[in-house]
Amino acid sequence: MKRNQESPPQSIQKKLKDVDDTTQENKEPTSSSAMADKQQSSSNGQEVRKETQLEKTSMSKFPQSPTPITESLASTILSNRQQENSQHIRDMETNKMSPPVDTDDPDWISSKVSTPPVLQDASASQSDTFKSPDLPPFLELQTGEKFIVNGEFGEGVFGIVYFVRGEDNKDYAAKVIKERKNVYLASPEEEAYKRIAANPHENLLLLHLKGLLINPPPTCTPKVFITPACGPSLFDVLNKVDRDLHDSQNATFSLTDIRKIGKQVAQAMHHLETLEIYHLDLKMDNVVFIKDFAYETKSGVNHTVIKMAGTDVKVIDYGNAKFHPQHGEKQVYESVQTLVYRAPEVLLGIPHSVKSDVWSMGCMLIEMYSGEEPFMFESGDSKLEEEQSQLKDIIYTLETTVPEKLLEQSKRGGQCRLDLSFLGPFEEFEAHGIRKLMRQQEDLQLFHLLELMFAVDPSNRISFLEVKGHEFFADT
Repeated sequence: MKRNQESPPQSIQKKLKDVDDTTQENKEPTSSSAMADKQQSSSNGQEVRKETQLEKTSMSKFPQSPTPITESLASTILSNRQQENSQHIRDMETNKMSPPVDTDDPDWISSKVSTPPVLQDASASQSDTFKSPDLPPFLELQTGEKFIVNGEFGEGVFGIVYFVRGEDNKDYAAKVIKERKNVYLASPEEEAYKRIAANPHENLLLLHLKGLLINPPPTCTPKVFITPACGPSLFDVLNKVDRDLHDSQNATFSLTDIRKIGKQVAQAMHHLETLEIYHLDLKMDNVVFIKDFAYETKSGVNHTVIKMAGTDVKVIDYGNAKFHPQHGEKQVYESVQTLVYRAPEVLLGIPHSVKSDVWSMGCMLIEMYSGEEPFMFESGDSKLEEEQSQLKDIIYTLETTVPEKLLEQSKRGGQCRLDLSFLGPFEEFEAHGIRKLMRQQEDLQLFHLLELMFAVDPSNRISFLEVKGHEFFADT
């Protein structure tokens, strides 16, 4: 995967997590891609069981054990029971290949908090694993409900996400907000959960409960969000297989699985649109499997294909969510989205829209297909340099340019700091665009969809309603 070859792994990846500090300083991305769906509930009036009745379990983000596929090339994702606190291993490995990390960078927070522990190779030994850090024995809400703490999914500047077990003996992820000078404003995330709870969708994450703690951990506020724990993300699976391959190969998902997973994501995102929610952080890390995590792999000449036993997924992480402007309200420009998934209009200083999320989904689909991000900036000394590099890669990869009306809109907004002098026309007969990544003719439907999703001008870009109705998803 390109993000592994050219940049640090996900856990401390500043290179892939560039968001404007001025718009994100008071905001923390949501808690965990180790979360799944459950109707919002309340613990008011619930009888509290004695602590001894709570079943303490080893840390695992899997509600069930993955089922092996009995083929010579079959493999499964290991349970975190065998790799407690493996987030520290990822950090240890990363430090060997990357510069020091600015832990005040909000995007570093995003990866630490929202991404579950990395999946280890089957050959990993116990000596490879660090012991768990000191953990509070339990979290107790002001309602009296208790959750046994069995591990830690991750810690960032704004919050800590614990792996906990409830009084119902079910596993959950609990995000506890830290005390800081710049307070994390949770109201947008809460509002997104509220809207989704009122109009749920099977492919969207729902909050289990929120509350205040009697015994918050040191340096933390009483506020906590709790959601059920679930399986690995698309990135986790791809990264797990990719790390086992030779440098000459990429891990990719099968075209059938891309269809099944992509259709669910499109349906979820269209539902968010009807709720007037912009997600603005759609990526491989924020789409998670909810059951049956077994997979098999089949090797080809240049890539190894992953075939999942189960393809049911959910879109998660509303920590960067924003809402459609109300009648008469003007859309304000903000720097949003992870940089490699960032739409060109946002790079040009133009306010985001639903079409910005469509762009991110296109990036996710091609990453599933090729094993690499389609557009990838070069590391620079500043965010401006990296944004400049990202836009150049978009233009050069697609072999296109920015339409004149979009440039005029960018100038009028006065938010674009990029040097656009590199822009120029491509000869039409030379331009193959995104299709140059196509491996075989039967993949043409996917690339036709991608061309529509990668229109540089968002007014020409396909909508989520059109995405989910595209012929590529016709047979799913």
